Amino acid sequence: MLQPGRRQLRVMLARAAAATNGSGANHNPLTGLSAWWRQVTNTRGKSASDGVRGLATRLQARAKSIKWSMPVDVKVDVLRPLASAVQDTTTAVWVRLPPPAQQAAPYLGVALGTTIIWKALHRRDTYMQDAGHDRSKAEARLASAVAQATTAAAAAATAAASAAGDVEHLRQQERQAAQQREPAPTPASVSPWSKKGRNRLKQVVQQVQQSSSGPQLPPVPGLLGPDEVRRQLDLAEAEIGDLDEDTFMQLVGACGMPETWRPQVGLLYGLGIRAAGLRRIVQGRPATFKLRVATLKRKLAFLRDEVGLSDEDLCAVIPRFPRLLEYDPEATLRPRLAFLLASGVRRADLARVVRRSPMLLELSAGGTLAPRAAFLSRELGLGGDGPALGALITRHPQLLTCVEAGMAARLAFLRDDVGLGEGALARTVRAHPQLLHYRVDSMAARIAFLRRTVGLDRAQAAGVVARLPQLLSLSVAANLEPKWRYLRAELGGDAGSVVTHPGYLSLSLAGRIIPRHQFLLTRGRWVSPLPMNTLKCADAQFVGGIPGATMEEYVAFRAGLAASGALAAVLGGEAAGAHPTPARQTQRA
Repeated sequence: MLQPGRRQLRVMLARAAAATNGSGANHNPLTGLSAWWRQVTNTRGKSASDGVRGLATRLQARAKSIKWSMPVDVKVDVLRPLASAVQDTTTAVWVRLPPPAQQAAPYLGVALGTTIIWKALHRRDTYMQDAGHDRSKAEARLASAVAQATTAAAAAATAAASAAGDVEHLRQQERQAAQQREPAPTPASVSPWSKKGRNRLKQVVQQVQQSSSGPQLPPVPGLLGPDEVRRQLDLAEAEIGDLDEDTFMQLVGACGMPETWRPQVGLLYGLGIRAAGLRRIVQGRPATFKLRVATLKRKLAFLRDEVGLSDEDLCAVIPRFPRLLEYDPEATLRPRLAFLLASGVRRADLARVVRRSPMLLELSAGGTLAPRAAFLSRELGLGGDGPALGALITRHPQLLTCVEAGMAARLAFLRDDVGLGEGALARTVRAHPQLLHYRVDSMAARIAFLRRTVGLDRAQAAGVVARLPQLLSLSVAANLEPKWRYLRAELGGDAGSVVTHPGYLSLSLAGRIIPRHQFLLTRGRWVSPLPMNTLKCADAQFVGGIPGATMEEYVAFRAGLAASGALAAVLGGEAAGAHPTPARQTQRA
């Protein structure tokens, strides 16, 4: 059967138009339809209008006369599920159609529409013949034109379907050839994350790139499509790094996380975060692993470039405060950094501030940080935003996490109960900002020990606190009382020794005070009371002040003293001073 193409279809429509208006000059078939419609409206327009108007009047009168026996209440909501179901079904069917069928759909639609028009005209023609009326010549020509158009559309649809079949046959041949060149792995046998799977992904990507000018290769069974393959391959090479299959499965079991988090886990693992840190993130902030890998890389780059955090810093900060990766760099982090710089923090110290207190990047710059900084400047006489405030924040950035009421209560205690003057108070807090973190009742217990046990008056206790503010964080039972007893019983000291050398209370009893005292006794160099400078100096300086002593000898003596249990005997059975905290590593009250 002859299958005319688009050119033959246009010729048929032109012939139909020529038959309608008597001229073949115009190739548009709609011209004949317009002429026929104008003829109908000119000759029968008034009678048809009168007939329609009369019919409408009669129908309106008839509707008013009808008495309904029951109300009719049609809810649009009732039809919505049906409409939605029809829409969803139609969309699903259209999506599942192969591309050749979708290409042939317009031609089939034209054929179906013209067939319906021709059928309606044919039924009208039959009715007019039965009624004894002759149809007009224009209607006859129109019916002939529609019939020819229907035939042409059907031929075009047949040609499109035939072409679609040829395309599908060609794709099937290409698919068979690709399968013969290399058998495709199955999902059960090859994992996309294994070494063999990654090599296979690379081969597929190369094939797709090489065939970009021609027909695209079909997707490999068991793997992803070409675009998804490129994305997963980038993750496998850039983010996964050295995280192999066995290591990842061990992390899954140790941290209790799903396998779908592998790209994010691979990125953090490549950064240097291991099982303990990953477990801490999973338990504290699992939403971190739901972020896109590209988003995580962008935020990590911001923390490196703008804050100055190294990979080692990030490995320490992120497990402790994983929410840092959820904040938007421009909308959230940058305003906080700008506030710190404006407050006097040097750009070189930003990494130190964030490393010590990453929570600062969570607080509002205008609503939280600024009022607290203004409070510190006012109460400590820092003179507003400047180097003094910046140095204070750098030394102890946790100050900006304290509420103003709490800091005011601690300052009032140091001023009123301890007896620090305004100048001494500001200097003491600047030297040891942790004072504004300590509990008031804990600090009161240390002051009571100095006044009642040691016997210092108000001014002496205030002077000791001003010179050794970290004393207010030392445990009374485990640090202060054992050192005070040893000072009086063994070293010949008294309250005056504490006033003149308050740093004695910050030294380790078992690690420094007792070993040096006992070493001097064995060397015959003991002098009562023991000069405090003998205890404050470094080990090398201490040994150098003893004629004939060597550093190796002192180290061996100290190790033997600890192993023999002599420390417990000297302390009267106590556990070597209960591991007193040195001045540089004070425990928080």
